[in-house]
Amino acid sequence: MKRNCSIDNKADATSVVGRKRTRKLTELCHIIPGRHIIESDHNRNRKGVPYLTGPSDFGLLQATASRWTEHPDAMCRPLDVLVVVKGAGVANINFAPDEPACIGRQLMAVRFKKDVADAHYIYFALASLKARLKQEALGATVPGLSIEHLEDLDVPALPLDEQRRVAAFLNKQFVEIEKARIAARLQVAELELLPRKLLAQVFDV
Repeated sequence: MKRNCSIDNKADATSVVGRKRTRKLTELCHIIPGRHIIESDHNRNRKGVPYLTGPSDFGLLQATASRWTEHPDAMCRPLDVLVVVKGAGVANINFAPDEPACIGRQLMAVRFKKDVADAHYIYFALASLKARLKQEALGATVPGLSIEHLEDLDVPALPLDEQRRVAAFLNKQFVEIEKARIAARLQVAELELLPRKLLAQVFDV
């Protein structure tokens, strides 16, 4: 009988991921290093293709270009996971934009191999390794992450269907976490208004 691999809670997810053998990231993904484009070859006038220079273009989950270029070199694709490999924000990750974009030398794109990896699973796996990546970047002779740092990462080797289940579970949980954060921020904002409201009631202002 085929085992039911559905993931309903944190314990299930941990048991699925934690006990599996690992594979090198390069077995699951292609790594595309960014390339520097000289300042005169990019613009803010939306001429050409989007150009991502680094973590300044990162959002909560997905990057958004602030520059464009008519002389693109290294390109990322939708669902690539972008990793900051140099400078401030090293080891931060984001999904690539919803259209192909050029990437600068501060970034590398991790592109999942369709037959063996799920993009969202790779995103979460890299997120879980952020502290390790940052430590390796700081410990390098030249501070930063090389393509070898990424290629040699050990990632839990789940079958593709289980990767998708883990990713779906984590997506759902992160949505709930974000809802809780928003609710908490609203509560804090309301609490900060209470002293002013109290004074206004007492002094009738």
